[in-house]
Amino acid sequence: MKKALFAAFLLTGIFSSQASVLIPLDPVPATMNEHFVITLPVDLPLAVAYKINIESLAFTSEEQFLHFCERAGDRLVVVRGNFADKILYIAPQPNMADAGWTVADWNTYLEGKAANYETLYQSAITE
Repeated sequence: MKKALFAAFLLTGIFSSQASVLIPLDPVPATMNEHFVITLPVDLPLAVAYKINIESLAFTSEEQFLHFCERAGDRLVVVRGNFADKILYIAPQPNMADAGWTVADWNTYLEGKAANYETLYQSAITE
């Protein structure tokens, strides 16, 4: 039930310009290092959503933050956030990935996206 409810909230947020107000239910903590490599915890099954503390990033406005979120997502990962709380939410889309992806496979995918995330971040904070 929680997964279905979250999916409804997530789908609503995908088409909303108010992405910062989207708050998933029970997101699992994940990390992002200084090179923008996102790591999901491998000791847990794949979750519907993850939250990442981004207090160390230099977003100075909600507009910058939303600019980053809107461009960071793709068909495999939905990206949203809450600027006020300095939280980035990611939601893997397992139905769009190759069958049988493990959390380790998702981590490999997210590691491959790190350079793109860093470029998007630099672009967002300089606009």
